[in-house]
Amino acid sequence: MDARGRPWDVRIEAEPSLAFLHHPLSAADVRALLARVPVAVRPDLRAVYLRTGLREDAMRDGDTEPDPHTGRHGYEADGGLWMPLLRGRCRWDPFEIDLFGFVYDDESLRVPEVQTVILWLEQALALLLEVAHACGHGEEDGDARRTAASWLVGMAVPYLRESSGARARAFEEWTEAHAGLRIALERVAGDTGQPYCGTAAGLLAFCARWGAADPAELRAELARDLDCADA
Repeated sequence: MDARGRPWDVRIEAEPSLAFLHHPLSAADVRALLARVPVAVRPDLRAVYLRTGLREDAMRDGDTEPDPHTGRHGYEADGGLWMPLLRGRCRWDPFEIDLFGFVYDDESLRVPEVQTVILWLEQALALLLEVAHACGHGEEDGDARRTAASWLVGMAVPYLRESSGARARAFEEWTEAHAGLRIALERVAGDTGQPYCGTAAGLLAFCARWGAADPAELRAELARDLDCADA
């Protein structure tokens, strides 16, 4: 059912899986998020494809590098997380959306209960951004991004709390126990997609060094990132 209670479904297809390539959103997540967006994207959207991006020229620019696990071009974030340059894409005739996964070694994650939730928010934002673009929420890219960001906070985070309450609680309890303050998912979602500054980027940097650096030093660095997000 969609947000107005009407029957609706969308085809979700995934390319053959690759070791080390992860799609944080499940097919159920994609359907649930699409059913909650407050725009008339249904029933025009035919399918969402979870893609690897291995053969995508759009994954390359002058600053990308092939990751060490799959060879796909991208850029390395803190903690050995390889981010795709192209997160999502909307295609027409028929109307379909492509989402591209993240590359990392599960065993390299120092704080998976935090890092994987941030990646979930990143891919949810990619999906919502393509919907915002498709539905004409502003002629400028910034307008679509603001719309998608508001949906992420106001609709995707409540869905995550409802569908994966233990996971959401584990995220916030870990930050309270180790980062010096309880960081709400809503705060992280508010600046998800900002690669260099802010709560999400600061937490990824914090987790990447957890257990390998002085905790007091890490908390001080995270505090500066939170100040940047609030500026």
